Amino acid sequence: MSLLAKKNFCLKIFKPGLIALVSVFLGCETQEDLGIEYELDAQSSVNFVEIGLPASNFFIDSLRTDNEGIILVGNRSDDITGSVSSEGYFSIAYASGPLPRGKNSSSTVTEDSLKVDSIVFVFESFEMAPQRVSFLQEFSLVDLRDTLESRATYLASFKQQPLNELGNYSKVINSDLDTILSVTFADEHAQSFFDQLSEIAGDTLQSITTASFQSFGLIPSENSSGLTSINMFSDSTELIVYSSPVNEVRRSYQTYFNTQVKSYSYMDRDRSGSLLDGIQEDVEFDTPDGKTYLDPLSGISTTFSLDSLVDFFNDNERIIINNATISFDFESEVGKDTLTSFTTFLRKENGSFFGPALAINSFSNIIMEDDGYISLRAEPITSSLSDDKTRILQTPTLFFQQLYRPFTNSEDEITQLSFTDVTNSDEVNVEKLLLISFRNIALNRTIIKPNGVKLRIYYTEVDQ
Repeated sequence: MSLLAKKNFCLKIFKPGLIALVSVFLGCETQEDLGIEYELDAQSSVNFVEIGLPASNFFIDSLRTDNEGIILVGNRSDDITGSVSSEGYFSIAYASGPLPRGKNSSSTVTEDSLKVDSIVFVFESFEMAPQRVSFLQEFSLVDLRDTLESRATYLASFKQQPLNELGNYSKVINSDLDTILSVTFADEHAQSFFDQLSEIAGDTLQSITTASFQSFGLIPSENSSGLTSINMFSDSTELIVYSSPVNEVRRSYQTYFNTQVKSYSYMDRDRSGSLLDGIQEDVEFDTPDGKTYLDPLSGISTTFSLDSLVDFFNDNERIIINNATISFDFESEVGKDTLTSFTTFLRKENGSFFGPALAINSFSNIIMEDDGYISLRAEPITSSLSDDKTRILQTPTLFFQQLYRPFTNSEDEITQLSFTDVTNSDEVNVEKLLLISFRNIALNRTIIKPNGVKLRIYYTEVDQ
């Protein structure tokens, strides 16, 4: 096939949709090389363009924290985002271990088979802030007035009411070394919990495996000077009841309760006096230094426009996009790691975004990985560090091929980027994109440099 025939063939197959995109991506280059370098004859050339994408900050106030498997406790403040104080709430369920025989009025047994020695809550941290330094972590373990509902949705703005202080923790900890935190119940509360176990064990209508226990909370003191996220799915995060046979002194039994039930974090955020003081929800804003941020705890994200791409597409009507990468130039900061894993949502015409898109209508609302478009599976684009660790990269090549397709079929200039959703054939307009962290409870963040968002395109230009 001549090169001109190849060119016409490739331009024609852009029209039908996704299968065309796959063909262009995999079939219009040489069979020997599917990367950036191509063996092409004299009628074509490989070019590179870097297009700056204007970026702004965006505040999202509705922070869901009940689907993370993590709770957050402590206080933290900085000049950029202000201060945050967080309380963590959670429920427990029986896992394993012996129970007291149980007191029952119909039984001849008048005493339990076991007595409580102590009850200890052990927590394994997931991460801490600040990092690589020591700070005072101080909080109280409390029981809550209300039991957490397993099917309810909890946002970070909902504060629970405590009943009793069961124990407390206070220690200067090193974020790199002190990964296990433990709280011992006060004696009267340990006995009260053990009495509940005895009641359940002695009631033939109750089962320990389905029993409902009071939910708990971790409440930081004003002196706490750092944040600790606790892994509720860790095998090391558990309630341990130490008991021994009645009339014996030695401790001999352990009964375990896990925390893999329901949990979430309440956060009190205050931006007064910070760089982000006075911002409003769903309203773009710029900082004096021109930087943009991705800080999940503070609800701050980065949004950027694709308007500058329209002119490039109108000026280049006979190209094949071989590779498209969005590059984010970031700054490192002391005491906080850079957030490198996030996905990219499409902004709506009213400026909002479709939050449930990870599960519903994904292709119309989130940029997919190339494999996602090929297999028609919802696989949102992920970001990662470049090899030299100076930039964060996303490579949504097939997404930009979709955006380019309408330009090959129009004799007039096009002013709006759009694509056809491959799952329902809806036409989707694209103007701005929004970066969203995969994790809402993340203690790290991304600081993107001024003019640091760039679209880098390698493309094959075929001459007429």
